[in-house]
Amino acid sequence: MDAHNELTAQERAVLRALLQGPATGIRTVAERIACRRLSADNDMARLQESITAIRALMTKKLIVKRQIEGGSLVLRITRQGRKTIEPERSLASFGKLALSLSAAYAVAGLAGCATQPDLPSHKPLEGMAYPTITGMGQVRDPQSGELVFVPCNPCAVPTAKTPVAIVPAEPLKAAEPEPIMMRGNLVATLAEPAAKPAAATMPAQRVAAAVQPAAEPGHVLFASASARLDSDALAYIKRFATTAKGAPGIVVTGQTDSTGTTAGNERLALARARIVRAALIAASIPASKIKATTCLTCFAGDNGTEEGKRQNRRAEIAITKG
Repeated sequence: MDAHNELTAQERAVLRALLQGPATGIRTVAERIACRRLSADNDMARLQESITAIRALMTKKLIVKRQIEGGSLVLRITRQGRKTIEPERSLASFGKLALSLSAAYAVAGLAGCATQPDLPSHKPLEGMAYPTITGMGQVRDPQSGELVFVPCNPCAVPTAKTPVAIVPAEPLKAAEPEPIMMRGNLVATLAEPAAKPAAATMPAQRVAAAVQPAAEPGHVLFASASARLDSDALAYIKRFATTAKGAPGIVVTGQTDSTGTTAGNERLALARARIVRAALIAASIPASKIKATTCLTCFAGDNGTEEGKRQNRRAEIAITKG
């Protein structure tokens, strides 16, 4: 009785698994034999069978182990192990052709059962230890780059090509000119000459509607010894800001009547100018365009009368050239 016949079925399965190459860990060998991933909860018996077979093969010197960094074991088949599991390779009577065919079928049949991390695996059928093989498929080994044959179930089949109708491309349409809107009225398009006046493309009434009136100088009044804006003053400032958004600059001059001290009137006039400036900023006028100043000798009315004093308690707003 030769050494091959003395091996158990599990020991022969371990040797076939190691013919594919060194395996890191006993679990890798067991998964190659089972052709699938194994779990410690459901496949403990299968793992134990592999452990027993590996110990027996190491005793027979058909496989060797080597511990690498990290504590993992690398299992490798010895030359004697290869001769034991593949005795046909030593028979020269079959000639080179028989030797090549036997090696090719052995590698295809044994390597195809392996479940390597990067190669497709096949789930076995219920109640069977090995999957049913319906054919052989060719895949590329991701590590070596070589094409190898593996069992397949189901196997890939050529698919019918769907004819694609060739549709002639439609000619590109010229892009329509993009309209330019100014204050809600269409005044020109990109397709028109740049030098063409915009007013020539629309009725005269639309031109008049598009032109906003220029902001006129104005003023707001305050109560005696007060820098607070009433509702009339706020409404006027909003109207002024609407017409002065494009102004290069605005100056606000705070004023008082002749009652009180010079220092007190200076502070009051500056407070009135600043409160108007803040209201203009709130109405979307840039702060960089507004300047607040005072004038204690600029009187609009007679300080000898109450009406004149009321007219002098003001802040004047004027447009400047920037």
